[in-house]
Amino acid sequence: MGDFEIHYNKVRDGNREKLRQIVEGAGLRQIFDRPTRITSLSVNTIDLVITNMYGLTLVDTEFPQLTNHSFVGTRLDSDSRKSDRVVTFRDLHSDNLRRINRELVGMTWNNNCTDLEILYEDFKSNIMKVVNEVSPEERKVIPNNRKE
Repeated sequence: MGDFEIHYNKVRDGNREKLRQIVEGAGLRQIFDRPTRITSLSVNTIDLVITNMYGLTLVDTEFPQLTNHSFVGTRLDSDSRKSDRVVTFRDLHSDNLRRINRELVGMTWNNNCTDLEILYEDFKSNIMKVVNEVSPEERKVIPNNRKE
């Protein structure tokens, strides 16, 4: 949860798209869908709640607005999970991390390009390729043992 200063409600915002890719790539989600910063000139969602918890719900608040940011509240509903949950993870023990480090250190990087977007995409693509080779994503089903 935090003030990311990224306009998450603006679809054409490049920073929003990068943050969205990071959030989704990490198996997370942003659950706050209301404007959190309201001024006379703009209405934006910049205070975000990013989570991997499915029982986390937003709380309607009636706190007075003291600044141009709205109060953001959440509540964990422990009874909300009715079905099994699939968790995605990677085996990143120290041997795998050392191997990833060796692979990245030995990699040839594109140093001639001055376009930051291309450099970022190349950097991200190369890192993800190495991480996927060394430690592919694994999935585990966590059963819901709650009696209905």
